[in-house]
Amino acid sequence: MAFIFRLFEKEKLEDSEKTQKLQMLETELTEERKKYEQQMILRDEQIKKLDKELAKALTIDNGRQQRILAEYEDKMYAGAREVEDWKMKAMAMEREKAELARERDQAIEDLRNVESAFSDVHSKYERIKGILKNSRRNQELLEDRDLEMQARLSETEARILEIQNEVRIRLTKYILDVDQIPQPKYL
Repeated sequence: MAFIFRLFEKEKLEDSEKTQKLQMLETELTEERKKYEQQMILRDEQIKKLDKELAKALTIDNGRQQRILAEYEDKMYAGAREVEDWKMKAMAMEREKAELARERDQAIEDLRNVESAFSDVHSKYERIKGILKNSRRNQELLEDRDLEMQARLSETEARILEIQNEVRIRLTKYILDVDQIPQPKYL
């Protein structure tokens, strides 16, 4: 309306002209209003139609979105299960790693014990080997001495026999000599 009043002020028209103009403007305005109302009704119908299409599309999209969401949830659940499986596998691997480390440490300790025992056995072997070597040497020495002693014994026995024979011979000679000596007669 302010537009209309400005328009009148500019033109400075008379009242009858103003009334005519005003009526003309009012009719134009009414016609424009009817056009706008018709356009508004058309737009309302289009909006209702679009709302229905949108609701239908949303329903379809909602179903699709729900399917996508369900797939997403399934994938997330599967991913979470996979992560849990990996965690379980990792924990199992850590336990297995710890068990292997314990077994390795035990094997190293056993190896050290075996090496120590082997070292002890080897030193005992070397000691016994030395003892056996000394025993063999002593045995050989004893055998040599035994042979020597047997030889000496044989020699000694032979000499004793010789001496006995010589003594017998001398004794026999002496006895014979004594028997040949005249005996004094004392009585």
